[in-house]
Amino acid sequence: LSTPAEEIDPYSETARNDLAKLIRSLPSQALPLMGYDDIRANTAQSENEKEAIMEEIVTASHKSLLKLTEQVLEWNQRLNLVSRKDCNVNVVYHRHVLPSVALLPLILENVNENGDINNNNNNDNNNN
Repeated sequence: LSTPAEEIDPYSETARNDLAKLIRSLPSQALPLMGYDDIRANTAQSENEKEAIMEEIVTASHKSLLKLTEQVLEWNQRLNLVSRKDCNVNVVYHRHVLPSVALLPLILENVNENGDINNNNNNDNNNN
């Protein structure tokens, strides 16, 4: 029996590992978009080096997302960003933060090898 996502503590190792699975599934051009323009990721020689770098990225990403969650909770006290009746760490993290992160693969479909987002709009008005 699997645990519903909202019952998983965002600060837990389980939540971190779930995020790690997503990050590891992303193509390499995602790293600069996530703020990791670390040359070591591209020049790592051994699998151990690559794994250590990936662990740093996962840990930093998880901490950043938790900080974002905490900021949403803090700002929600001033501005009604999220329904106040169920505004807690689990709800904000699982219903708002993670779904945004889950969009990364869709965004990355339009990223070229330089890390730039391609504009694939085929607007006939621009061809006149």
